[in-house]
Amino acid sequence: MSTKVTVLRAIPVLGWIYLVAGLIRPSGNRIARAVWWIDVVLSVGAHAAQIPAALKEGRARGHSDVKIAAMTMLLGATWWRTQ
Repeated sequence: MSTKVTVLRAIPVLGWIYLVAGLIRPSGNRIARAVWWIDVVLSVGAHAAQIPAALKEGRARGHSDVKIAAMTMLLGATWWRTQ
């Protein structure tokens, strides 16, 4: 895996870390809360919306549907487009 792919994949991972941190210790700051909700929409909604396209790509490469869905939810397009 190239350095570029590693850096790109770090972005969604950092987003998930921010979500978990916000669940554990919610911020009182309005901007931080707004960013947290935007992250929820992007991390959950956008990644879930990518699953149909990821299934097509992942199946062509021999991955199981469970792996494709899990990796797409975790890493989004940075996983299935860089295979």
